[in-house]
Amino acid sequence: MRTYGVSELFYSLQGEGAFTGTPMAFARLSGCNLWDGHEAHRERGTGSCADWCDASFLPKLGKMPAEEIARRLRTLTPDCHYACVTGGEPTLQWDEELADALVAAGFDQIHMETNGTTVGPLPRVGWLTLSPKRDRGGAWTHKRPAASELKVVHSRRGHPLSDADLLVLRRSVVAEHYFVQPCDEGYRIDTAENERDAVALVLRNPSWRLSLQTNKTVGLP
Repeated sequence: MRTYGVSELFYSLQGEGAFTGTPMAFARLSGCNLWDGHEAHRERGTGSCADWCDASFLPKLGKMPAEEIARRLRTLTPDCHYACVTGGEPTLQWDEELADALVAAGFDQIHMETNGTTVGPLPRVGWLTLSPKRDRGGAWTHKRPAASELKVVHSRRGHPLSDADLLVLRRSVVAEHYFVQPCDEGYRIDTAENERDAVALVLRNPSWRLSLQTNKTVGLP
């Protein structure tokens, strides 16, 4: 029986992108191909996102089979039909077995957020959020040419977003929605600066929209 590394299972509101405010059951799978998630190893990550990533995707819940993941998510919410699979990088583990288990548990719309560096099939995924990341040299690493929405994070640390970056991303990915999201850097003053930059980027590029982590604003995971 196959098992999957799991970091968190929780029920919350989608705080970002086109489905902001929508109740969803979240499965945060462990592991990422751009850095290992250990705070002391940020400088070792091949992706510049390792400098600011706020996701905790170590395997805190260990390994579990697909049916157990689906059962635990359904226990959290008996009525919600949305499940969001995230990470880390969930495409490293996603397969038809896990997809079928979620659907069998009554989650008939599956969302996923990916960095787009893998190109394999994503069975049962009805809404795909592509959040492209750069390598240490500043080059974009995504390979997927299409998504439901593209959401790019702006941080002044590493490689800040520019108007030229937004043009490159629009040309490389076909999506229904395009979002710029300022990085929430916690206590760092950079957060307010990131927000000002993101607003200015969207105002200069009106085919893009602003996305904020509203779940954090209301105190949800």
